[in-house]
Order: sequence, then structure tokens, then C-alpha cells
Amino acid sequence: MQVSQRAGLLTKLDKLSSNPKISILVYSATFIVFISLVIAPSVIGLAIYWDSIHEVFQRPELMERSLRAIFNSYWIGLSVTLFDLLTGLPLAWFIARSKHPSIEALDTLVDLPLVMPTVALGYSTLLFWGRKEGIFGFFGEEGLGTGATLVFLLHLTFSYPYIVRTIVGVIRDTDLSCEIAARTLGASSFATARTVGLPLLKKGIVAAGALAFARSLSETGATMVVAGMFETGPVFIKNAKEEGLMGPLIFVSLILILSSVIMLIIVSYLADRLKVPIKRGNPVIEGMLSSKLLINLRNLAFALTFLFFIFVPAFFFLSFGTNWSGIFEDETLWSGYWQSFATSFIVAGLVTVVDIILGIPMAIAIGKKKFGRLTGLVDGLVNVSILIPTVALGTSLRLFWTGLGFSAFLPEILLIILAHMSFTYPFIVKVLSASISSINPEVEHVARVLGASPFKVFRTITFPLTKWALFAGAVMVFARSVDETGATIAVAKEVVTVPILLVNWIKSAEVGVLPLQVPAVGCMLLTMVSFVVILGSRLVIRIRAKRATFV
Repeated sequence: MQVSQRAGLLTKLDKLSSNPKISILVYSATFIVFISLVIAPSVIGLAIYWDSIHEVFQRPELMERSLRAIFNSYWIGLSVTLFDLLTGLPLAWFIARSKHPSIEALDTLVDLPLVMPTVALGYSTLLFWGRKEGIFGFFGEEGLGTGATLVFLLHLTFSYPYIVRTIVGVIRDTDLSCEIAARTLGASSFATARTVGLPLLKKGIVAAGALAFARSLSETGATMVVAGMFETGPVFIKNAKEEGLMGPLIFVSLILILSSVIMLIIVSYLADRLKVPIKRGNPVIEGMLSSKLLINLRNLAFALTFLFFIFVPAFFFLSFGTNWSGIFEDETLWSGYWQSFATSFIVAGLVTVVDIILGIPMAIAIGKKKFGRLTGLVDGLVNVSILIPTVALGTSLRLFWTGLGFSAFLPEILLIILAHMSFTYPFIVKVLSASISSINPEVEHVARVLGASPFKVFRTITFPLTKWALFAGAVMVFARSVDETGATIAVAKEVVTVPILLVNWIKSAEVGVLPLQVPAVGCMLLTMVSFVVILGSRLVIRIRAKRATFV
């Protein structure tokens, strides 16, 4: 009975999708919902205080400080993204192409920094690189201290997984037939990757770089832990908010948003016209680089780079939480932890489901250029919310919903979900649209000529070819929601998620109110559960993919 009902529903959806008016209605509704729930709340709240921006122009010291903070954000973000791409692309290739059973563990390890509370990441990075208790202590040195170098190293820890996760999803969804043909004709593995693989992955690589750059540009909480007197744009916004400087806050936020959107639109435009490979390779050198020994050494080198620069600094603080003796004696303390834990996972789950439902039509529209010449503009708008520092985003959201009078009856948990949707929605859209655009349009065209409806083409061709990209986006959405602190603090007064609770625990531990082991164990438990959830979901998807496709 259920099978026949499902078949009947699919038949109705097939008929509806064949109606051009329905297609226009779906894409129009998708765009309206996107503007209403993501763009408008993210920007209009800031625009309410536009008049206060004159304060920056009247005080030269504020203008200089604002521009310096913006410059710092850009050079940190660009240098971090470049490092991430150079080291993350080879590791992503290794993970996606390897058949070794243990590769799932490495693949999941890459995801773990995504689910760490950002303040804990900042504190762990400070201990590892900045203090004598860390790596420099082995050489009798005091560490790097706070400042720009430590901000750069910190941003590597949380931006690197976005590069690897996105590219792994795109590689797994890419048709291998062209690469197989190239290898059959005698091309080395390095030459095949350069001449066939990279051109197919071009848009995915651009999307990954955009996500990593945007993530670096918007981070606030963790950066404050390691920055000291060094100010990036988000840190400046946080400081300006505490100092009551609304004008500089609005000025820096809008400059970061507008300049970043313009830059990303330019990058997307150039990505379509960038020729890869850029120049001819040397067959002798490429043959040497394709030897099994050098490939294994390369994979080992980039895996060790990930472990040393990303994984170990991110989780170094856990070495302070190895002693669990008596740690759970305070039942009130831990009951609050588990309640906050459940809240975070419920919010993240709901946000992920809603983002997938709303994000798939938008990703299809962008990937297949359904908006025509305006596709580039819409694609740029999708990036807006992830470019806004989350503390400014949360403030804008609360001002927006308060201004409309909705905050009086909207539950705080719903405000948190709306806030998290605003900055997680682009992860689904960017990753999935990049994968969709890489599909050979002739495949779908043939299916349409043979009578398949748009919905049938999606569920029998598009979805099977992009399911790993969708999963990659869903992992990033879930992890980013579980991880968020700044925006949640801005919109919530009573609801406490686990990142906010851990921030309070870390602050209490720093002043001696709580033992250092308490926040360390709390972060450890969050990491362990997140590891199990991510690994389990990946295994389930692999099993289902082997049994059947979405038909």
C-alpha cells in the first residue's frame, strides 16, 4: 500500500513539474522565501541605524581604526584561504579517491573542528601555539603570544575543513569516465588530474574557497581569544558594540558585506572563464610525480600537515581534561549541560532539514542558471549572510524582528533557528549548486527529450550525481549550527545552547571558579557525540547508496 501511494505521489509531482508555470512559481517562491528569511533580516536591521554612520567621518581616529580592521580581515582571510586550498585540495583528492577502509576515519577527523565551539578552538589554539604549555614549551620557549600570527593559525583550524569537505563532495559526485579514458590512453595520474580532474572541479574549488574566505571573514568569538590588541573587522565590531559606537559598527559591517559580495561575484565571473590547466605540463616531471612512492609520500605529507596545523591545535586543550575523577559530582551543573546539549542538537537538526528543503531549489536555479543574467547577482546575494560577522548578524536579526513586532510572540528557540538559518543556508546552496553545474547538461537533456519530467530528471539523474555534495553541505550546516555562539547570544536571553554554556564554563575556569577539567570534559563529550553522529550518517548514506538510488 505504501509503495503504491509513493508511486502515485511521484507521478503527481512528475506531472506538476512538467508545467512551466509551476516551475516558475517554485523558483519565484524560493527566491521570495530566501529574501524574506535570510537577506532582509540580515541587512535591514543594520540599515535601521544608517544615520549614525556620520560618526566615523567626523572622527579621523575611528576612520583609521575601522579601515585597518577591514584590511586585517582581508589579508588574514585571503592568506588563510590560499593556504587551505594548497594543502586541502591534495588531501581532499586522497580522501575521495582512496579505497582504504581507514579513510572514513580520516574523513571524519577533518569534520571534527567544525563542531568544536569556536571559543574552545581559540583557547586550544592559544594553549598550543601561544603559551609555554604548548608546542614551544618543548623547546624552552614561551610561545607566540597573542596577535596576527596566532589569528592566522586559528583561522586555519576552522576554515580548512570547509575546503576539504566541499571538494571531497564535488570529487565524489564527478563523473570518472573522462579520467578513465585519459589513463587508458597513457596519461599519467598527475597529468590526468591537471588536464581532466581540475577543470571538472573548477567551480567546486571556487565554491570551497569562497566558503573558507567567508568563514574567516565573519569569525568573532575565537578570534577575540587570541587577537590581543590586533583587530579584525568582526573583533572591531564586537569592541565597537561594547564601547557604544554604533556608527563604526554599521560602517565596518556594511563595508565588509558590500566589498565581499562584489569580490565574490567577480571571482565567480572569472571562474567561468579561467582556463585550467593554465599551461602545458612536462611529461617527464609529471611521470615522476605519478610514481606510487611519491604519491604515497605526498598523501602522507598532507595528512601530517592536517594533523599538525589543524587537528592537534584544535584539540590540544583536551589534554587538560584527562582526569575525570569526581568531575560529575555536581548534578545540577551537568543536568544543565545535557539540557543545553539537547537544545543545540535539536536546533541544528531542524536547521539542517529546513536548509535542505529551501536550499535544493535555489541550488538548482543557480547551478542551471534559471535566473538568466541575474544568476550571478543571486549567487552573490547567497553569500551575504555568511559574510556578516555573526555578532552583527544576530544583532541585525533581533532588531529586524523586534521592529516588525514579531519578537513579542516568537519563541526564543524559533528566533535561534531563524538566526542559524541565515548563516547556514549558503552552505547547502553553494556546495550543491557547484556540483549541479558540473553535471554534463547533455545527460539531462537526453532524459528530457525521451520524455522525463523535470522532477524525474532530478530524482533519477541529478540527485544521484550530487548526493555527496548535498551530504557535505548538510554536514557543514549541522556542524556550524551546533558550533555557533555569537549570533545565538545576540538573539537569545533565556535559551542556553551548549556552546554558550561552554563559553561560560571556560570563563569560570579562567578565574578559578571551575576546575579546568570541567569545560574540557564538556567539549570532549560534545566532540565525541558529534563524531559519532557524522560518522554514522556517512555510513548510513554509503549503505543506502549501494542498495538503491532515489527513485
